[in-house]
Amino acid sequence: GSIRIHQQDVQRRAFEVLGFLYSNADRLVTKDELFASVWGATAGSESALTTAIREIRRQPLITLFLLA
Repeated sequence: GSIRIHQQDVQRRAFEVLGFLYSNADRLVTKDELFASVWGATAGSESALTTAIREIRRQPLITLFLLA
């Protein structure tokens, strides 16, 4: 069967990715750290991370507010 991705879950993950990156803005973080923090025991994938980053980029006002 196919895996269905719900928009609410994508938005929540995107917010968690952004929050993790923001709270670690003073250092380089690895994908492994990002996956562990955001996806935890559920294995994150490259496509899930790409989707989360795409969602963040679609929200420029949020990104600008947090980076200001």
